Amino acid sequence: MIYNQVNLTKMREYQTGLRLFEKKIYFGTTNAAAGDVFQVIPFIVGDVVFAAWIDVETSCTADASVDLGYGDDVDYFGNELLVDSEGHSRAVLNATKTWNPYLVYDGSEHTDELEISGARYGDVVSVSPSIDIADMTLTGEVIHKDWVAVHYVNNTGGGLDLPEHDIEITVNKAPQSATPLVVSSADTLDVKANDAITAGVIKVSALIFRK
Repeated sequence: MIYNQVNLTKMREYQTGLRLFEKKIYFGTTNAAAGDVFQVIPFIVGDVVFAAWIDVETSCTADASVDLGYGDDVDYFGNELLVDSEGHSRAVLNATKTWNPYLVYDGSEHTDELEISGARYGDVVSVSPSIDIADMTLTGEVIHKDWVAVHYVNNTGGGLDLPEHDIEITVNKAPQSATPLVVSSADTLDVKANDAITAGVIKVSALIFRK
């Protein structure tokens, strides 16, 4: 049997659609202090926010970063996004580390560190080896500004000496934003300065489904 609109619940059609909202912040005139919050794009009840991001049109103060979020979650769309160079401020950072053969004894750990510009405390780090690592545990974390550590832990019951292989590392500065934000009460998309920012221009954008 073929089902259609006659024998199923009637389809409802609304005048709805995705809308792109944009707002610029001119830090040269606002002279933001660390902790200042800019309410840039209003949300209304029922909005579904699919994405929000920042493009830097004019480089801001050196090493400056901002959080991108809303009232209840200040970094929902980005934790300490860098705004000190022109271009898209990336919420996901990627790097590759080559594992050099090294015997990891049972019950011990081997750690490698690598520099990933923009990595900050609070970012979520995931790691993936290019080979089977024989039941060892592989984890990653931000250890300090711009640096990530990758840990191999061997609790297999015997020493392991893996062949050379690559480790793909992802630093996610907005892991929650993979799920669209459904707005249940009026709010705003906010930019919070993490440093004093006295120069530069950024454009804040949001892709919103609004009835």
